[in-house]
Amino acid sequence: KRALHKDGIARDMWGMMRYLPGIWSDDRKTRSEAERTAVSHEIQGGAQGMIQNSMRWLNKRIREMQELGMNVTWALQIHDELIFRFDEELWPLMDSLVRDALTKHHGLPNPKIPIQSSGNFGASWGDLK
Repeated sequence: KRALHKDGIARDMWGMMRYLPGIWSDDRKTRSEAERTAVSHEIQGGAQGMIQNSMRWLNKRIREMQELGMNVTWALQIHDELIFRFDEELWPLMDSLVRDALTKHHGLPNPKIPIQSSGNFGASWGDLK
């Protein structure tokens, strides 16, 4: 918080910066908004970095599976959801692999709270929800 008031820059846990000049405003509402945005940046930036680290680790494993002839394709990422297309018999392997990526390979050495993950399998988008 001290750095925010000094240089107007908020940083997330990965060092990503966001400039918030409103922190120096004489208007109380503008200052408060900058402080809320700084907190939000730290939280959302942290989560974004975690999912990116998990995806980076997982991408290597998916490519290895493809090189072995397994029918796996990365379909979509929406916030903290990862969606793949793969043959049904690969579900146990994919479920374990993706959970492992999200809960153990997120880049945090010692998270203060446990990281949890759940998976779903379905033949269509509607089956996933």
